[in-house]
Amino acid sequence: MPNRTYITAEKMMPGHKPMKDKLTLAMCANASGDCKIKPLLVYHSENPRAFKSHKILKEKLQVMWRSNPKAWVTRKFFVEWVNLVFGPSVKKYLQEKTYPCNPFSCSTMPLIIHETSKMTSSRSSNL
Repeated sequence: MPNRTYITAEKMMPGHKPMKDKLTLAMCANASGDCKIKPLLVYHSENPRAFKSHKILKEKLQVMWRSNPKAWVTRKFFVEWVNLVFGPSVKKYLQEKTYPCNPFSCSTMPLIIHETSKMTSSRSSNL
């Protein structure tokens, strides 16, 4: 929708109201693209009118739907998405590919020097 229009006879365009829709979409996938995680969608409205008129259930959508007046991803939404969607999806993917489910088993993890102990690798510690 253009910001302004050229109207000759009228001062204002009747019935025009600018859209105030806001949304945030957080997507996640691995580099090869074979593990696509269900996205997190934050919308400004909890129950949009379009959903009511077409009887759409948010639980059946291919996104995790949350609402916030400013459509921001809050800490609560992100932690909820990580615990309910991201974690189980990654665990299932790793089990299907027969990869170890320990995220600290990577050989490229840097060594961590603790003040109270000798030099250890972060691979051997359970952080």
